[in-house]
Amino acid sequence: MFCNMLWLPAALLLMAALPSPLFATEMPADPAAADALSDEMLFDSAPLEDLIPSPAEPAGPDALTDEALFGAPVPEPGVGVEPSPLVGMGIDPFSLSGYVKEQIGYSYDHSHPDPKLSQLKTEVQLDLQWRPGPSTRVRLVGEAFFDGAYRINGRDTFTGDTLATYEAGADVVEGYVDYSITDSLAVRFGRQFIGWGLTENDQIADVANPRDFREIGLKDLEDARLAVVASKLTYYRPTWGVEVAAIHEIRPHALAARGSEFDPYVRVDDTVTIRDERVPETAPDTTEFVARAYYAGDLGDLSVFFADVHSDEPVLDLTSVDPTTGAITMTPIFPRGTAYGLFGNVASGSWLYKAEVARKTGVPQQNATSRIFADAAANGAQASSWVRKDVVEWMTGVEYSGLSDTLVIAEYLGSVIEDHDESLANRADQHSVSLYVQKDWFNDTLTTTFWWSRDLITHADLFKIEGEYDYSDHIKFTLGIGGFLVEESDSFFFPYRNNGRIYASVQYSF
Repeated sequence: MFCNMLWLPAALLLMAALPSPLFATEMPADPAAADALSDEMLFDSAPLEDLIPSPAEPAGPDALTDEALFGAPVPEPGVGVEPSPLVGMGIDPFSLSGYVKEQIGYSYDHSHPDPKLSQLKTEVQLDLQWRPGPSTRVRLVGEAFFDGAYRINGRDTFTGDTLATYEAGADVVEGYVDYSITDSLAVRFGRQFIGWGLTENDQIADVANPRDFREIGLKDLEDARLAVVASKLTYYRPTWGVEVAAIHEIRPHALAARGSEFDPYVRVDDTVTIRDERVPETAPDTTEFVARAYYAGDLGDLSVFFADVHSDEPVLDLTSVDPTTGAITMTPIFPRGTAYGLFGNVASGSWLYKAEVARKTGVPQQNATSRIFADAAANGAQASSWVRKDVVEWMTGVEYSGLSDTLVIAEYLGSVIEDHDESLANRADQHSVSLYVQKDWFNDTLTTTFWWSRDLITHADLFKIEGEYDYSDHIKFTLGIGGFLVEESDSFFFPYRNNGRIYASVQYSF
């Protein structure tokens, strides 16, 4: 009820955008299957990847990475990369920045026993940079948080996994060394972001970095992308360049805790036991590889890419079957596959037309629940719970900046599983649309956004409305609301339909 009241102010404010297209999924026709494994909740590579609102300032494929090789903004492919700004310049060798943020969240659709107070979090981030020489930079970014909502609501009402995931934690966000070999050649080693592609909503070409899905639909892309330990070599010229990287850290998506409000296995039957994830260990034979080449012409930019990486989203592998009870045990695993494709854009006045396409081979696809149980009954642990299929994914979109202090982005995304058959949990094709509008007010001190996305198959909607006010150079206030408008029970988002949240925060930066 409350969610439906939001559409009028959203339209009046033109606040802005629903990045995070919803890929369509389909529950098994067998009623028993719907109560068993969550066939589409997690198993397809698409659904989780489009649950992230667009960044506050969408741009080209590299615009979402942290910064340029040595502190300058990362250009869009083809814009060209200037020589390292450290070369030949006197710069303070040490710098320390960061922020302290207090955030409160209120889950307006929660009913007993689920608490209304969903967040009361203190977050601290520190960014230390050291430049020991004109061509070298060392950077370390760390963060820590504590959420007092769990103590207020009573810690004994939450699972141990939920407390371990959400109550407190610390992480190295980034940590790397940059070295400029020449004016056109540079290397970076350490935990870093490698952001490619043009879509604001999915991982078509942007396959190097996993995502944080512990709060589905509530994190912006810049906060949801997770860095990985990698060695990256970049060669750049004014109109073209090449990037190659070896990724040493096999880091999958960060999923919600079991028993939490965004439990990814919420529909799994009680007769199914899910073990801990089996993530490949860091070793020479598990190292991932990605490469990209780009060119910028007068009409626009074009990039081609190749990736040999593990799936960031797990597939459930049948581990054992109890011959007496028929109960099965499954283990989340991350098979390896390849991806290749291209992305580019063409600018015309205030319009930017963009497209992205990729073919991914060996993508793990979960078998339908009925197929898994039937095979398990007949063949025991020798039964197969998943298969490999090739998938084609694409995006077409347009960005318009002709209105004063306003950015509008519209995208259509689709995917097709090649050689699809009815034994698979996911449907053969998936389609979604999204809209993002951002508006700056009062000399850029207030930024409002509206985020909307629709799954064209199950007609599920995600939305996020937010306002950020820069009170001063150091203090920023944020107020927003995000949630789900879902009616069809076969939608991926149906179990989370009551997890919408109103949130507010104050942040002090230094």
